[in-house]
Amino acid sequence: MLTTVVGYLAQLEVPVIRPPRDPGLLDAWAAGRSHFDEIGCSGCHVPTLELDDPKLDARQPAEPDRPAFIIDVAKDGDGPRVEPKYAGDTTSYLVHLFSDLKRHDMG
Repeated sequence: MLTTVVGYLAQLEVPVIRPPRDPGLLDAWAAGRSHFDEIGCSGCHVPTLELDDPKLDARQPAEPDRPAFIIDVAKDGDGPRVEPKYAGDTTSYLVHLFSDLKRHDMG
């Protein structure tokens, strides 16, 4: 069951940053991003996380002798996908996640 959930989550569309197409909204969008950083949101909700390897071995830890179940988040599934940090680079990928992947107790 866990492998199925991991596989499903790995194939979800990657979050993207899309500035508004309406030129009149670009200033408000940029100001919102600036406020996000100024008030400290980006300290925890990190805008971009870097992956050193886009391949995930989703085998159960208790079953290391089973064949590998590899999910490549840079190639598998529908887009959008993670993107290389630099054009043509296959060693470092960026995920625009705005998260620290931690659970928070908000009271």
